[in-house]
Amino acid sequence: EMKAASRAVGDLLGPALPLPVDVYGGDSWQMVVTRPHLSLRAALLFRTHLLAFVAPESRDPVDTRLAIARGTVDLAPSERVSEGEGSAFRLSGRALEALRDRRMSFVADGRSHLDDWDVVVRLLDELVRDWTAKQARAMIGALRGWTQDQIAGLWEPRIAQPTVANHLRAARSDAFLHALEAFEARLRPLEHREPGRLV
Repeated sequence: EMKAASRAVGDLLGPALPLPVDVYGGDSWQMVVTRPHLSLRAALLFRTHLLAFVAPESRDPVDTRLAIARGTVDLAPSERVSEGEGSAFRLSGRALEALRDRRMSFVADGRSHLDDWDVVVRLLDELVRDWTAKQARAMIGALRGWTQDQIAGLWEPRIAQPTVANHLRAARSDAFLHALEAFEARLRPLEHREPGRLV
């Protein structure tokens, strides 16, 4: 399922994901995203995929912790993401180790004006933690910008559109996507002013 989640992220990001998501050590993963504004959506899609498809009938869903860091890459990995070096790698590693009761965080290299966005990431984390596997499955489609009819096809047999709407409503998708889009709108203009920065 981690490999399937990686493929879903690749489909979403296209060339903004220069290397496949690196899955190592059995349950660890890392990715480099060359368009920083898409980093949170990509990480959420990976996490949501695991919630939806790993042990979906369990009352204790399989979840993941993640840290997103916006920074530079001094040594660009050529084959595996985990071989890279730079502030983006160091910051994300430290942020991941610092997680306590949280499962997501955001840090930025020398960009204090972006640090406030960690508050948004924390709130999104609280929403995701309450999702059922069915709500997470519906949100996979929402994160990819699919219509409710397209999302219904994630089930076999496919479910009715009103059922999809109920899952999205229960997941608080409107508020969730609004916060995510605000994050993306804030980081998108920085890509043009600061080429070469990675997350």
